[in-house]
Amino acid sequence: MSSTAPGLVDEIPHTVKLRSGHRRIEQPYYAGETLVDTSCRAGVPIPTNCRAGLCGTCVVQVLKGKVRMRRNLALDEAQVAAGFALGCQSTPISAECEIRYG
Repeated sequence: MSSTAPGLVDEIPHTVKLRSGHRRIEQPYYAGETLVDTSCRAGVPIPTNCRAGLCGTCVVQVLKGKVRMRRNLALDEAQVAAGFALGCQSTPISAECEIRYG
């Protein structure tokens, strides 16, 4: 459930659109997995070092949709407000999700 409004349930996308350089891939999404997990299954992994939300290596830009970060010790409020998120800690919470990285 979303912590922003009682009674509302997060939406889960069927796919996540991944953009890295000139590559654009639409990958099936499995509920609960992080964006790093999804990108690894697609064969275009998001670079990561710690998978704990500490280093910021896995930063992605959310182009469409919304994500929820489980933990964030690397990005400041301005970066998050500008649409950046940590791929290792983020799960989609909207019907559509498209990210850019790399």
